[in-house]
Amino acid sequence: MLQAHVCAQDQLEATLGQHGLRRVVHREPFFGDPADAPKRPVHLAGLEFRIPTSAVSELLAFGDRGRPPWRERVAAGVAITCG
Repeated sequence: MLQAHVCAQDQLEATLGQHGLRRVVHREPFFGDPADAPKRPVHLAGLEFRIPTSAVSELLAFGDRGRPPWRERVAAGVAITCG
């Protein structure tokens, strides 16, 4: 019978190069053109999602190194509204 071996994230990242893979860091999603953003938020699994745009009014303040407001709300299980 096969036994599954679970590796820690740092172990996996250390061996990526051995398999010809690179570590990829994905950016937070956003709409580059505010006109492309849907007028209403998307509802998935009982949560409300509104992906931010690149509009100046939605940018994080300088020096704010925390997670984006919508990410904090998702973690807390609260309905999402950004802006």
